[in-house]
Amino acid sequence: MITNKDRFLDVDFVPDNQIRPIGTVGSDRLVYLGKQQGTGSLVVSRSYAPQFTPTEKFFAVPLDELYAHSQDPITIEGA
Repeated sequence: MITNKDRFLDVDFVPDNQIRPIGTVGSDRLVYLGKQQGTGSLVVSRSYAPQFTPTEKFFAVPLDELYAHSQDPITIEGA
């Protein structure tokens, strides 16, 4: 579940069953949630659960904003 989905009117979110890990932010999983319309920029979230499950609560953020504001290293393994 994406808790702030209503703030992203220009994002095509994937169905819950297609939410998947695509890398890491520090020691947390980086999860793919969708793409911004027009630019195709990724929208992602951190996953804090010990085991990944697409039913956990996610807080969406554009990947470029995460890069700009994160002090943790970000690794993309597959998008």
